[in-house]
Amino acid sequence: MDAREEIQNLRREVIEHRTNAEYFCARTLMVLDLADERVRHAEAEAAERRLNIRTEEEVAQQLGCSVDTVKRVRQKHGIPHTLAGIRIRYTDEQFRALLKAMEKPVQLKAVKSKAS
Repeated sequence: MDAREEIQNLRREVIEHRTNAEYFCARTLMVLDLADERVRHAEAEAAERRLNIRTEEEVAQQLGCSVDTVKRVRQKHGIPHTLAGIRIRYTDEQFRALLKAMEKPVQLKAVKSKAS
């Protein structure tokens, strides 16, 4: 049952019991609670859908490197990016692709032990 149907059912109940003021107040509060819950749910969904967009300067700052380094990696590896006018921006997914391109495999050096 969707919110509209629930509200219609609550309205019918209120009309049937309209002489009982206490019941009317209780049901009205329930309707308000239902509406508040729906709004909170919609706001939470909207927050999940928002994009976190970074400039090249912000990306460089987060990675602790220069803007030129970010540009070189983007160009060398063909990292996807978004153009806002003439400025380059990175979504979270594009930022992760850039990070992956900048990864360097760790090479462990064998430690020589001195025999006594």
